Amino acid sequence: RGTLSGIVDQRLVRTMSPHCRKPAEISEATWRSLTGPWKMERPATVNEPVGCTECRNTGFRGRTAIYEMLTVDDAVSAVIQPELNQLAITRLAQRRGMRPLRVAAARKVAAGLTTVAECLRVIPPSIGKRGVGYREQRRPHRQNHEAMSSLQATEEKALS
Repeated sequence: RGTLSGIVDQRLVRTMSPHCRKPAEISEATWRSLTGPWKMERPATVNEPVGCTECRNTGFRGRTAIYEMLTVDDAVSAVIQPELNQLAITRLAQRRGMRPLRVAAARKVAAGLTTVAECLRVIPPSIGKRGVGYREQRRPHRQNHEAMSSLQATEEKALS
């Protein structure tokens, strides 16, 4: 029996400046670009960056962590084999309550701390409930890149 007790995957996202952020609506398509296959209720409003002297006109000030944590218990330990099957481990962990990075990121967006574009900039493509699929099989980063480019253009337009 090994000594591994847990695994943490963490990303840092920029937080919006509390001095200049403003409420904004979020479309269903934008929300789904972040939440992917996980069903999460879309918030009525989110915040978007504006820019001020406090944040040097970036709209962001500081960072916050988004993370997923896998506790290695007996069930997870039994799945970890020399021929590691990441999908099997991911599925088991999610059934046992592990909150994926995208869900953690969506909660930060819904709380008004960061933006969808910022989250898509730092998190990898999703491994959905059915495994790698969800349009990433053939083009691993294209979906995130396209969604992020569109959202960055929207944010830049709002800042100008």
